[in-house]
Amino acid sequence: MLKPLSVQFGITVRRLRQEKGFAQEEFAYHCGINRTYMTDVELGRRSPTIDICRRICRGLGIELSAFFIALEADGYTALQDDGTSSE
Repeated sequence: MLKPLSVQFGITVRRLRQEKGFAQEEFAYHCGINRTYMTDVELGRRSPTIDICRRICRGLGIELSAFFIALEADGYTALQDDGTSSE
């Protein structure tokens, strides 16, 4: 089964952060986000707002669209059931 979006989102954030050479605490500070919140995002325990997504993308130096392309490249697709739908 597909991982929930929040989990896959965190995996993608962590991968891109590490590729840029940031430690998690340094990256959180760079983005203007609390370190414990960033930890929760990377572990899939938080679903960030669009503003937090924008801050993360700005910290990575990429557009939101590029982030979502990376998310898909990491295996996420919105067209498959991830088990979190209430329908």
